[in-house]
Amino acid sequence: MLTNCFRYWNRYPGARVDSAVPHYEFSDSALWKEWLWKQRFPGSAELRAYFHHVADTWNLREDTIFEAYVNSAVWKEDEARWLITTRHGMVFKARFFLANTGFAAKRYTPDWKGIETFRGTWIHPSYWPKEEPDLKGKKIAVIGTGSTGLQLVQDLAPRKFPIPL
Repeated sequence: MLTNCFRYWNRYPGARVDSAVPHYEFSDSALWKEWLWKQRFPGSAELRAYFHHVADTWNLREDTIFEAYVNSAVWKEDEARWLITTRHGMVFKARFFLANTGFAAKRYTPDWKGIETFRGTWIHPSYWPKEEPDLKGKKIAVIGTGSTGLQLVQDLAPRKFPIPL
């Protein structure tokens, strides 16, 4: 069964883009007229909302199939078309075929001795659950650096050590 669903990758607390807005918007005046960014470096929720807006404005869901596993894509020279077959038996002919085969960054989980018997909770930021875990009063270790680590720390630290207003 094919479903129209959105994955929940990279929804960790504080997730945001690390390039200014123009790098994340399409060059379409129809979109510019109807969309106003709240931040120069938007968070993941605002970015998802923007892409929903794009999908609605361009009516993309009408011609989109989500969760479709492509078994084969064969170029048919005589037709100048791709013959595309899915696991569920759907067959398409197309002039263009974009093989968007997955996420751009490879997730890495260290092969630490004893990780399989660790009794606490550990969460990889790219697999952050849709339902926010209860971290109140818990010790939190952020392992790794880069923008993800920085974004997590900035969001999680005030939970552990609230900053008075």
